Amino acid sequence: MLLADLSIGSSGSTTWERCSLGLPAIVSISANNQRNTANTLSKRKCIINLGYVKKLNETKYLNAITNIGKNDLRNMSKNSMSLVDGDGTKRILKHILLLTG
Repeated sequence: MLLADLSIGSSGSTTWERCSLGLPAIVSISANNQRNTANTLSKRKCIINLGYVKKLNETKYLNAITNIGKNDLRNMSKNSMSLVDGDGTKRILKHILLLTG
């Protein structure tokens, strides 16, 4: 993921890893519980949301890839990293240690 310029995948839990790394993504929704995340991140211009995977075909993916510019990728990366800092594990560990300490 660190070496990639663009990810194509589902809008599941890997979405947050991509955001943390600033990896722009074209996503599809493969389960109902992914809809809100995909829609919200799309509105914030962190990802390109193609909608429900069962309604997609190769043309929609091809169009999305073809129409992405360097500025789009750069902006998606910046927007994503502004949402997720990647330090959540440290914050959770700190709270756990306070509870057990």
